[in-house]
Amino acid sequence: MATIEEFIVETSNTFAGIIDFDTYEIRWMNRATSETFPLAKTGDACYRIFFDRSSPCTDCPLLAVRQNRQTVSQQVFFEKTRRWIEMNYQYAEIDGQPCGVCTGTDITGLKSSLIMTENVLDSLHAIAYIIDRNTYELRFANRALKNHLPGLVPGKKCHQVLWDRTAPCDVCPMTELKANHSHNIEMYNPKFRRLLSLDGVLLKTAQNEDLAVFTGHDVTHRLEYESKLKKLAYFDSMLDVGNAAGFHRNVELALREGKNAHLCLASIKNFNNVNMLYGRERGDFILKSFASGFLKHVPDGRAYRVGGCKFAFVTDSPEKGMTVLDNVWKDVCVSLPSEVKNFHIPVDSVSIEFPRFANTPEMLLIHAEYKLKTNTKSEYGKRMVFDDHDRQMMERRFLLTSVIRKALDDETFRIFYQPIYSFRNQSYTKAEALLRLYDENLGWITPDEFIPIAEEQGLIHDLGLYVLEHVCRKLVDRKKKGLPPVGIHINVSTVQFSKNGFFASFMEIIDRYGIDPSQIVMEVTESIMIQSFDFIMAIMKRFIDRGVCFSLDDFGTGYSSLNYIAALPISSIKLDKSFIDRSEKSDVYALLIKNVVEIARGLKIELIVEGVETTGQVKTLTKIGCEAMQGYYFSKPLPETELDNFFYQDISRPAACETSAVS
Repeated sequence: MATIEEFIVETSNTFAGIIDFDTYEIRWMNRATSETFPLAKTGDACYRIFFDRSSPCTDCPLLAVRQNRQTVSQQVFFEKTRRWIEMNYQYAEIDGQPCGVCTGTDITGLKSSLIMTENVLDSLHAIAYIIDRNTYELRFANRALKNHLPGLVPGKKCHQVLWDRTAPCDVCPMTELKANHSHNIEMYNPKFRRLLSLDGVLLKTAQNEDLAVFTGHDVTHRLEYESKLKKLAYFDSMLDVGNAAGFHRNVELALREGKNAHLCLASIKNFNNVNMLYGRERGDFILKSFASGFLKHVPDGRAYRVGGCKFAFVTDSPEKGMTVLDNVWKDVCVSLPSEVKNFHIPVDSVSIEFPRFANTPEMLLIHAEYKLKTNTKSEYGKRMVFDDHDRQMMERRFLLTSVIRKALDDETFRIFYQPIYSFRNQSYTKAEALLRLYDENLGWITPDEFIPIAEEQGLIHDLGLYVLEHVCRKLVDRKKKGLPPVGIHINVSTVQFSKNGFFASFMEIIDRYGIDPSQIVMEVTESIMIQSFDFIMAIMKRFIDRGVCFSLDDFGTGYSSLNYIAALPISSIKLDKSFIDRSEKSDVYALLIKNVVEIARGLKIELIVEGVETTGQVKTLTKIGCEAMQGYYFSKPLPETELDNFFYQDISRPAACETSAVS
């Protein structure tokens, strides 16, 4: 060793040697190599000394070095010494003869840590693999990944062997890893047919390799679960059609896309009667028949159940919607059981164009429902189209809603009182409180118009409290003036009864004014029994225990009034005006009134006849024994300021009735 360079190589801990390309003989090796392989001598074949082989290694890099004259690096495990060496093979010419210069660094410690990492990854149930970030080469795949892809061999591009792609994935997490050192992403793997949640971290080796370690968890079950939840959220589980939420979602999408279309809302009438006559099971069968028909005839099966017996679907025109309804009805008729075929089941429908008449799913249904309500008296199914006139009426409804709210806030509602004459007492001892609304721009607004709106908007309870508050003030004022007590009838809707705190809020006002509760008579209709009978009876009993009375209003307009007379704890009945009008032309109705009078008398219930307008009606009614009457014949509804004077002046019965006597 004559030179400094030779001295450094000889004394270095790095392995070094020169190999003959043709014979694979060792021409020279340094001290570190001799000490590691003490049996090695110059002239020995490298494959026999280092690897205990009888012939050159099949994967020996020297051939490539000789041909290409390029440096080749690779990690080599020497079985004899149980060491990992990072080898570099270079081309050189020594004394004019080509040979390979081999140098190596012991990386056993570093390699052991990487092997340990691979062993840990191999023990995971989740798939795991290591990728070279620069070349996208798969460097390692754990046992779980190989179980999914038998025959997987590291060395190929990850996008080829794992994702069946010819180029790196568009959403390759490697890009994010370069910036954040760790990253999570969910990707669908077509080879596994599974959704994977991939977690990636950077791994920098001592040899300055840029690696990425990925672990993947199968989250397909979560996707399937979410799909089931989505179906539960947007589909009617019983009918297997879309529900109201699905309707809102899909129509909102159509509106965002700017599509012009027509909503068709179909409502099955008399359906409650079907359930009562044939049972709920038969009713469900009919609903399923309609749902199947809509799925069959509506394009893409986009039909929705948006109410108990209401279906909605979207079409290009009203005519196409009617064609769908005709086809559905034909299918339903075929499927109906024989005992139901003769039962009349009309279907009303409304077609409304959007976004022309409504730009939200909710407004579409509100407008269509409004149009349906205009046909409540039709006995047969009617096909309707929402038009400009309907829009004007809806705009009026919206305007009235703001008017009602403002009138409540400003306390500008007016209370009128219509006296009730008692023939038994020969005087006016009661009056009905009637709510009236006047607007400077709209004029007088009838209760028939603003009460339904107040119910829909949730304002009816506030209106009820408003009326009671003013009635109590009136009764206190009469008491201060020393006037005799009178009973005041107040109309109470079904919606009010269903309101939480209804009893407490009403009684709080009565108690605050110190009013005798027996002076308050709540007028209810048969519709109040739509709620749970036990629930309604419990509330009524609480009021009655405090002294409040109840009157059954609009008697004669329903189907089961006699049943309610027997069931409800009422003190009076108000016979509807329509009954009286018919009695003048029909002896049958006059006989019915007489029988009702007898029933009421036998049950000790007061009968009040409403809508009495003529002398002839008064004479007829008093002749058959009616004890109390109310109507324009006696008095129109009076402003609060005029009621006391009317009672004072008209304490006796009307002169027109003096020729008749109460039996």
